[in-house]
Amino acid sequence: MEILISLSALLAFMMVFLSGCTVGASAGSDGYKPDFSHSDGVIYDCGRPIARLKGFHLKSVVLVPGGQAMVEDWDVSWRGGRGKVTTLEAVSVKQDKPSALEVMINGRSAGRHYSSATKITITYSRTLDSYLYEVESTLVKEKFLIEGWYYVNWKTLVYPPSECCRLKFRTPDKWNCCVYMDRDGKFTKIPFNYLMTPDKARQYFPRKGAFLGYFGDSAGVNPVIEFIDATGLNSYAHISASLDSLYLGRLYNNVLGHDSDRLGIRYRLCRYDLKRSSPIVKAGRVRKYTDEEKEEYARPRFEPEKVCDFEKAIDLTKTDKAGYWDVFGDILDAEWCAGVAHSGRRSLKCVGNLKSSKCWWEPALHTKVYPVLERGEKYRVTAYVKTEALDGKGAVLECIKLKGGAAFKSQPITGTTGWKKLVVDIPPSSETIGLQIRLLHEGKGESYFDDVRFTRVR
Repeated sequence: MEILISLSALLAFMMVFLSGCTVGASAGSDGYKPDFSHSDGVIYDCGRPIARLKGFHLKSVVLVPGGQAMVEDWDVSWRGGRGKVTTLEAVSVKQDKPSALEVMINGRSAGRHYSSATKITITYSRTLDSYLYEVESTLVKEKFLIEGWYYVNWKTLVYPPSECCRLKFRTPDKWNCCVYMDRDGKFTKIPFNYLMTPDKARQYFPRKGAFLGYFGDSAGVNPVIEFIDATGLNSYAHISASLDSLYLGRLYNNVLGHDSDRLGIRYRLCRYDLKRSSPIVKAGRVRKYTDEEKEEYARPRFEPEKVCDFEKAIDLTKTDKAGYWDVFGDILDAEWCAGVAHSGRRSLKCVGNLKSSKCWWEPALHTKVYPVLERGEKYRVTAYVKTEALDGKGAVLECIKLKGGAAFKSQPITGTTGWKKLVVDIPPSSETIGLQIRLLHEGKGESYFDDVRFTRVR
C-alpha cells in the first residue's frame, strides 16, 4: 500500500490501519512465518526468546523477529491508588496454532476491592514486519471503596487505580521525538529534551483509533502504542521525565470512585519501520510553549566539564539531551532566580519557612551525565552561596558517590552572609564511578547557590 505524504491521506491510512492490523503481503522476500512456543516462563519464536513472563510483567520484549529487546519491563497491571492490582492469582498460556500465542493474567487488589483480567495475544504482522502484542485488560470494582459506612477515614479510603500499564524502554536514546495523535486527529511532536514538560505530563486520546510512538531510530525500530478501544472514561498517557517509561491510564471523576463498575482498555504494541514513520514525524506539529511555560520548565543546564553558572536553560523546542538541574525536597520553596548572582544574573534559590525545611538542587537522576570520578584520582567540587537570615543546619555543598553512597560535605553556612565559597575535596576512589552533586538548604531563611565547578586535582 502506497503511503501518501499529505496529512489527509495519512489520517485516512491511520484510521484503516488502527481499525485492525491485518496481515497483508510480506514485507520481506522470505515471507516470514512465526512459530511461537512457551516454556518455563519464556515465550519463543522459532526457538528465539522474545519475552519473559514474571507475574504481571513481561521482560525483555522483542518487537522485530531476530532483533534486540526494545522493552525492558512491561507491567500490564492496574497501577496507582490504594486499589492498585498487586496480588497475582493466575497466569496461563494458551496456544492453538503456531502463529498466535495467548497469555492470560488474573489479579486483584490487596483489599479485594478490585479484580482484573488481562489477555495478551501475540501474533506477527508481515505488513509491519513486527510482532503485535495486543492487550485487552478489564478492571472490575468488587465492593464499596470506603472501609466504614458512617464517616470517611482518609487513611482507609481506597482510591481507584489511575493507570493500566507501564512500559520501560531499554534504549530511549535511540529515538529523537515522541509523536501522538490527539482527540482532534492531529499529530503532535514532542522533541526529546529530557524534561517534564506539559506535553509529557498528559496526552489525551479518544477512546478509539489513536496512537503514541517513539520515532527517530535510524534502523527503523520505532515502538508504537495503538489504542483500539477504551471502556469507561477518557484515555490518557504519561511519559516519564526520563523518557524511558510510558504509562497508560484513564481519568476518574472523583477520588471515591468512577461512573462504572467495569473499565477496560484495548491497545497493541508494535513497531513502525522507516517508511511508515517518516510521514508521521513530518506531519507532527511541534507544540508552541508560552513564555510562562518556558520559564517554568526550562531547567538550568548541567554540563560536567564546565562551570555551572545557571545562565543557560535546556531548549524546549529542540532535541536537547543535555543534563539539567532539578529541585527536590520541599520543591515549592525553590526556584531558578534572576537578579541575584555571584556571576552573570541567575542563581538557584531555596527558601525555608521552618528550621526543619529541606530542599536541594541536583542534576536530575535520569540525565546520565554525572561527573565521573576516575579510579585513583582526586577531585574538588566548589560552589558559591549567599544566605539571608538562615536559621537551622544551613546551606551546604554535598557530594555523593553513586555506588556505595559515600557522602562528602562542605562546612555549613548560616545567618546572613555575602557570597562565600564552599569546598568539597573527594579522595581517590578504588573504581571509576559517578558523582552526585547537591546544593542543600536546611532551615528557615533563604539561600542562593551559584558557580558550581567540578575539577580534577593535579
